[in-house]
Amino acid sequence: MQLGRYDEALVDYVVAIDQDPKLTYCHFNSGTLYLTLGEYQKAINDFSEALKEKGNDPFALTRRGSSL
Repeated sequence: MQLGRYDEALVDYVVAIDQDPKLTYCHFNSGTLYLTLGEYQKAINDFSEALKEKGNDPFALTRRGSSL
């Protein structure tokens, strides 16, 4: 993701989430990617999943709010 190869990073996050849906940081990072790509509903979904696992994480809340 930091290299700007968003499509490749997104595939990696999706695979990781499929393997372990409780990987909060993968939901957060994929949500960040979706937000960057303008896919707001997907971003909201991923940030919401991160919040289910991590509670009221201020970063996930802020980014989910930015996706609305």
